[in-house]
Amino acid sequence: MPAACLAVRQDRRKAGSKIEPPPIITIFSLHHKSVNALHNTTLPPSDPFWDSYMPPLDWNCRCTVVQVLADKYAKSNSAEAVSKGETATTRIDKKGVNRAAMFRFNPGKQKVIFPQNHPYFKVQQGVTGVIDGLYKTAQKIERKRVDDGIKQWAKTNIPEQGIKVNSEKLITGNAILLRKNVRNIAAHLANPDLKKMATEIPDILKRVQPMTQATLSESIKPKSEANIKRKIERGVTQYNYYSFEYEGETFRLNVEVIDGTEFPHSINKIINAD
Repeated sequence: MPAACLAVRQDRRKAGSKIEPPPIITIFSLHHKSVNALHNTTLPPSDPFWDSYMPPLDWNCRCTVVQVLADKYAKSNSAEAVSKGETATTRIDKKGVNRAAMFRFNPGKQKVIFPQNHPYFKVQQGVTGVIDGLYKTAQKIERKRVDDGIKQWAKTNIPEQGIKVNSEKLITGNAILLRKNVRNIAAHLANPDLKKMATEIPDILKRVQPMTQATLSESIKPKSEANIKRKIERGVTQYNYYSFEYEGETFRLNVEVIDGTEFPHSINKIINAD
C-alpha cells in the first residue's frame, strides 16, 4: 500500500508541473533501523537515486517523501545517498542472496507495486502451478469417465462381430465398425466433448467426403517401424482419409483397409480447412 500511494503522488507531481518540481526530501514518520541513514535525504526528482531507493525500503517501512522548497533544505550528495541506500537495502542470507534487494525499485516510474523478484510472485507462481496441476488432473479424470461411458456404450450397442455399414461415400463401399474401433476413436480425441463422435460413426460414414488414400508406409512416420509391423500383422494394407462436418467444424476420419473392407480408426480436427 505505501508503494502504491507514493506512486500516485509521483504521477500527480508530474501531471501538475510544467517545469521540474523542486527537490524532494525523504521524511520517516517512524524511524526504521535499516534506513535511518537516509533520513532527510534531499535530491531532485530526476536524480538517479530515486530509481532504486524510493520508499518503502524494508518490511513495515513507514518512510514517505514530500516536496519541499529548494532554498529551505540543503541538497544531499547523490553518490553518498546511493551508497547509503545500497547499505540500507543489503541483507545477505545464509545462501548468499541479498533478501532486501527487491526493495530497490521505483513504483511510480516502473508502474508496479511489487518488483518482479518479490516473493509474492513466487507464491503466485506456486499457486498457479497447483491450480494447473488440479485442472490437468480433473481433465484426466473427466476423459477417463467419458471413455469408460463410451466403452460401455460400445459393449451394449455393437455386436461382438461389429456393425456393417454400406455407404456410397466410402471408397470401398462398405465398412465394419467394431467395439475396439469405437474405443480407439474415443481415446484419440483429447476433448471430452468431442469423444461422443465415436458413438456416431455409423451416421458419419454415410456423409463423409473422400480426401485421399495412402499406403501403409506412406501413412505412418518412417521411424514407426514397430507400428507398421503390428499393422501388417493385422492385415492393414492402406489408409483411406475422409472429411466431414461436425457441430460446425471440419474433421478427418482415418480409416484402415483390411481385405478390401474399411475399419474406422481415428479422428483428427482439420485446422484451416479453407
